[in-house]
Amino acid sequence: QNKNLNNFYLFLLSLSQKEESKKEIINYLKCPLNTYIIKDNKINTIFSNKKIFIDLNFAEIVLKEIPQALALIYFYMQKYEKSINILLEKEEDNLVIQIAQNIQNEEKKKKIWMKLFQEYKQNKKYNLKDILELSNGALKIEDILQYLDSEEKLKDIKNDLQSCIDVYEHGVSSIKQKIITFNKSNNSI
Repeated sequence: QNKNLNNFYLFLLSLSQKEESKKEIINYLKCPLNTYIIKDNKINTIFSNKKIFIDLNFAEIVLKEIPQALALIYFYMQKYEKSINILLEKEEDNLVIQIAQNIQNEEKKKKIWMKLFQEYKQNKKYNLKDILELSNGALKIEDILQYLDSEEKLKDIKNDLQSCIDVYEHGVSSIKQKIITFNKSNNSI
């Protein structure tokens, strides 16, 4: 838990040209991230309660030659777009997804997932259903519906569309019921 000692350790590892040293740095930096695993169409979460004790500004300078490590540093600095851009450029899809799933700010998380949706749709790496599942609810079908082209296979997301429509219908009927109740109360007055 000593920042200076950890900074020194990262510095020494960064000097090494060995792959094992780079992997050690990346594994250390990945420790605090929660892990999401999709099994049997259900998302299982492995929560991490670990923290890293380093000076992020120092680490940014020292680890600039190790893209995955730099992306993780940017994540901890809450520079999410920088982090994601580095990883997309290096085609580090697993780490991109892991970082995107660990963003705590819902607005920024949704923005990053929209970027990933557009990137993966363009490169045809993931299908629409996978992106929706991987986003853990950050993206909803109504968020991305406008970006689907006519060639998109909507049969894959038929159930999601139906549940979205059901939610809206329930909301509309609830509002109608409130209006009827309000009118009855208003008439009795």
